Amino acid sequence: MILSLVITLLYVNSVGAIGLNKNVCLPGRAVLNSAACEDSGSPGNPLFGADGIITNGVQILSILVGIAAVVVLIISGIRMITSGGDANSVAASRQAIFYAIIGLVVAVLSQAIINYVVGQA
Repeated sequence: MILSLVITLLYVNSVGAIGLNKNVCLPGRAVLNSAACEDSGSPGNPLFGADGIITNGVQILSILVGIAAVVVLIISGIRMITSGGDANSVAASRQAIFYAIIGLVVAVLSQAIINYVVGQA
């Protein structure tokens, strides 16, 4: 289940990056913007560009946060099922599930923001 989620996140990330970036030159396919395929001679921004250090770091961090959130969701669900009706245990599990969902939302939004900003550059 975790592996399928990771594969889905990576697939959505790669498709989203192509979908949001209007200046993509696809080899062997129709060019979305012919000016994007010309080599301008400038290497781009090494920190914030499409392959920049900060961009890659944020992408890796958001993937790790997403994986951690899924693991917390699974563990909290198991804790809630095996709580035996203890109100404190159920409340703690419910709170962990809530925060894990917030973590997933933050990870997805960070990917969307990064893809949008890189696509605008």
